[in-house]
Amino acid sequence: MSELHLRTDIDPLNLHKELEDQATMFHDWAKAAAESNKEYQQAKSGVDLVYAEVEKLARQSPEEFGIGKVTESTIKSAVMASLDYQDAVERRDAARYEYEMHQAAVNALEHKKRALTLLVELWVRDYYSEVTSKPHEPSTMDDESRSEVRSRGRRRKEKKEMIEDEP
Repeated sequence: MSELHLRTDIDPLNLHKELEDQATMFHDWAKAAAESNKEYQQAKSGVDLVYAEVEKLARQSPEEFGIGKVTESTIKSAVMASLDYQDAVERRDAARYEYEMHQAAVNALEHKKRALTLLVELWVRDYYSEVTSKPHEPSTMDDESRSEVRSRGRRRKEKKEMIEDEP
């Protein structure tokens, strides 16, 4: 895996910093994903190349591969049993894993972006403000009272919107 650090946690009290870091982090991980995809594609081509080379050798010298009768299935089995082919497949699988891990990080950052967007919307709507029964008074309410005040406010707002919507 790469040396990049994936940070998906969010500090809701520092949204400005989180948003500043998001684009850079996303770019770094997307770039790493693109590079690992390139390596994966090269490893896939490497498997095909090794297959062709070993197949050619098996057809030219079947006795070196322990092939008695040359058929498509015996050639294919000999190629798949060769160490060169197995190494190429292992490199391809490792490259694929690396690419998929980078893609998972990019996907996680997409989710973080959405979470940041929602948190900013909550902040704009004063979600994090203290609920008080009277303006400019420190909150001494318990959670149940705070919930009741919020519910009353919502009911008032809904009632007002219903009156405004009437023809």
